[in-house]
Amino acid sequence: MESDIKNKIKLFRFKNMSTHSGDQEESKDLTATEHDHDEGSDYNALIEHYKKIIEYKSNIIKTDALLAIEKDEAIQEELTKVRASLIQAISYEEDIIKFTQNSDEYYFSPDILDHTVIDRLCRVYIQSENKWFHAKIESVDMETQEAEVTLIGPNDRIKVHSCFVKLLPMPDPMSFQVGTHCEAIYSGDGRYYPCVIEKIVDGQYHIKFRRYNNKEVVSLYHLREVENDEDMNPNVGDMKEFKIPEHLKILPNDSEAERKKKKKKIKALKQAFKNQQLEKVVEEKKNAWGAFTQKAAMKKNSLFKNKESIFRTPEGIQSKVGVTGSGKGMTQYSQMGKYVFNAEDKNQ
Repeated sequence: MESDIKNKIKLFRFKNMSTHSGDQEESKDLTATEHDHDEGSDYNALIEHYKKIIEYKSNIIKTDALLAIEKDEAIQEELTKVRASLIQAISYEEDIIKFTQNSDEYYFSPDILDHTVIDRLCRVYIQSENKWFHAKIESVDMETQEAEVTLIGPNDRIKVHSCFVKLLPMPDPMSFQVGTHCEAIYSGDGRYYPCVIEKIVDGQYHIKFRRYNNKEVVSLYHLREVENDEDMNPNVGDMKEFKIPEHLKILPNDSEAERKKKKKKIKALKQAFKNQQLEKVVEEKKNAWGAFTQKAAMKKNSLFKNKESIFRTPEGIQSKVGVTGSGKGMTQYSQMGKYVFNAEDKNQ
């Protein structure tokens, strides 16, 4: 038993240290490499880094299992060093991924899969088609980290590496009750469409798609909430007075969670209505003032439009000033001369 553990430790250290050092050599060329960042592009080199992260995480689980049963302190110390090395290698790979993508967001998945995810829904990337599909996880191989999935729509059953599998978030059952309007994945093409829950039987949700009225029975994983549903959120700008939409009216059989959810949406809708009404008042005042200033400007312009100055003078150096429209000619001036005083002027 001890020799087996030591061999495993050596194998872990060889695999992880040699791979880690090889990655350092490879990273020298990354600064000169540019990638197309669109989801679904050819990321063959990038994908390898995702796979290495998953491999290291899988080895950490194995190392932890050995640490749990190992009593020898020397071997425990070696295993602890291996574990620390694996963590360092994961951090190194994550830095390469973020640098290569120029983004902290993971384009693919760096998470390992286990048997607890069976029957969960996920998004699966198919390299040959350069597309993501909704799928159901049928089985998981923990050693190879391969998942067998069934694509929703095509119904093809395929095997993919776990880096191509992104789990859909687990819905809160309290948010999905009878009468709830939400979205569900349609089995025909694997896309989300608006629906309403008609009944819930044995954990299965009987839904009706609103636009086409066709019905299906789905699991909770097929459902998701809709925050910005145009069909369900009326345009408050069209309202003359606020009215609670039918789907938000609180029913006697609503659960406490559903009541809180509806009240929250009603409050948000009321606030949106008030804001819209306030904007209308401001806009009306703005338009009224604009109309007033425009009318005043037009009146002012009409007074001076095509008007000639009353002090207009004809052309020429001998021209004299006259008042236009007065009916009188130009002002006549007498010839100025030297005034001659006489005796009578003195007596005055």
